[in-house]
Amino acid sequence: KELERVAVEVMKAFVAPDPGSQREMLSLSIGPVVEDLLAGMRSAAAGTGGDAKMQLYSGHDTTLMPLLVALGYKLENWPPFASNLIFETFASKSGRSVVKIYFNGDLLRTVSLDDLEAELGPLVLSTRDYRAKCEAFKQETPQLTGVSNGVD
Repeated sequence: KELERVAVEVMKAFVAPDPGSQREMLSLSIGPVVEDLLAGMRSAAAGTGGDAKMQLYSGHDTTLMPLLVALGYKLENWPPFASNLIFETFASKSGRSVVKIYFNGDLLRTVSLDDLEAELGPLVLSTRDYRAKCEAFKQETPQLTGVSNGVD
């Protein structure tokens, strides 16, 4: 348990080291994923998602943890094997698009799509911008060249 606690603290320090750099680190960690997630939810809410009733993304704990941090989840334990994060988008009785967010079957929160976009939107990073920032980082820190998060 102690090793897990330390590992979680190290991961949190990596993706959200302090309030001043949290947004940039989270954006670099999950920006392209957030872009895809929000686009899918917007498309579903607008009814332009075609026949698809569900979108499925696969990732690792190192993707899931920054997403949980970005959603305000108090990360205390490493996510168990086969963890899942579900974003269920639907229209409320008033017609507003609402998102229910579940982590491993437990409802984390219910939020309007507009509010979720306002909250996560600043983290969006296109794949092109992501690669440009990574390349700039490589140029600034040549001693770390060769380190990869597996995206490229």
